[in-house]
Amino acid sequence: MTIVFFTLVASALGWLFTEDFFSGLSTGGGVFLTWAVTREIDPAHQSSAIIAAFFLCSTCFFIRSPSIY
Repeated sequence: MTIVFFTLVASALGWLFTEDFFSGLSTGGGVFLTWAVTREIDPAHQSSAIIAAFFLCSTCFFIRSPSIY
């Protein structure tokens, strides 16, 4: 339940900061996928997945994505 709330908050913050819906959606999707992969790697510890998702969310707003065009 925590990751659903965290993913929705990351999506909303990504949308508000970038003013682009799809950028917010990709931020939330990235947070969820980071959590899911970390749970697969370390299934015994839920806290490692939450910490990894938090770090990804915090770096998404400080590192600019490369522009292809």
